[in-house]
Amino acid sequence: MANAKESVDALAAKWKQFEIEVIQALSRHLDESRQVNRQAKAFLESDARYVRLARFDYTDGQWAEIEETLRCLKPSQVALEDARTRLRSATRKYLLQTVKRGLQMQKKNALREWKKISKCASYLLAFLPVALVLEPDGEVPDESDSLSDIKFALLKLLMIASDHRGKLEAIEYPKATPQAWFQFCVLEVWTDLGGKLQFSRHPTNHKIKGPLVKYFSLAAQSFTRGSVETLPDILKRQKKVKTALENGRSVVAAGILEIEKIIEKGSTSFLNGD
Repeated sequence: MANAKESVDALAAKWKQFEIEVIQALSRHLDESRQVNRQAKAFLESDARYVRLARFDYTDGQWAEIEETLRCLKPSQVALEDARTRLRSATRKYLLQTVKRGLQMQKKNALREWKKISKCASYLLAFLPVALVLEPDGEVPDESDSLSDIKFALLKLLMIASDHRGKLEAIEYPKATPQAWFQFCVLEVWTDLGGKLQFSRHPTNHKIKGPLVKYFSLAAQSFTRGSVETLPDILKRQKKVKTALENGRSVVAAGILEIEKIIEKGSTSFLNGD
C-alpha cells in the first residue's frame, strides 16, 4: 500500500511539474504569438508589395532612356516593343524574387511554429494517461468520457500540424541568385538585338564605358544597385551560363531526336507486322 501511495505521489509530483512547464510554455508562447502577429502584419504588407511589383512597368521617362541606349543597334519598332516586354518581365521576376526571400523566412518561421504545436500535442497525449490515473475516484473513465474527446482533439491537431508542415516543406523557392538571372536576361535582350558583349575604358580614369555600359546601367543596375564596374565579371559569367544552357539544349535536342527515331522505328515495325 505504501508503494502504491509513493507511486501516486510520484505521479502527482510529475504532473505538478508538467503543469508548471505548461504554464511557462504558454507564457513563452504568448510572447511568441505577439511576435508572430507582428510578423503576420509584415507579411501582409509584403504581400501588398508583392502585388504592386507584379504589375511593374517602366515610366515613359525610364523607357525613353533605355530605348535611347538601344538605338545604336538600329532595331525595328517591333523589336523595341519586344525588348520592352522581355525587360519588363525580367524586372518583375527579379523584384518578386527579392520579396520571395522574405517569404522564405516566413516559411521557416511557420514551420517552427507548427513543429512546436506538434510537440505540445504529443506531450499532452503522453500525459493524458497520468491524468486518468490521478482521477479522485481512482477509476479510469470510459471512452464516452470527455477525456476521450480531448484525446481525439489532440490527435486531430497532430494531423493538422503534420499536414501544414508537409505543405510548407514542399514549397521550393528559386535556388539561383535572382540578381544573376536578372542580369543574364537583360544582357540576352542586348545580344538578341545584335549587340556585342564588349566595352571600352576611359584613357585617364580607366572606368568602363560604351553603349553596353549605358544600357546595362539603366536596364539592370538601376534595380540591383551596386557599381557598373562589376560588368566585366558579369560578362564572364554570362558567357559561361550561355555555354552551359546551349550544351543543355543540345543534350535535350539529341535526346528528343533519339526518342523520335525509336518511335518511328516502332511504328514502322508495327505497320510491317514485325
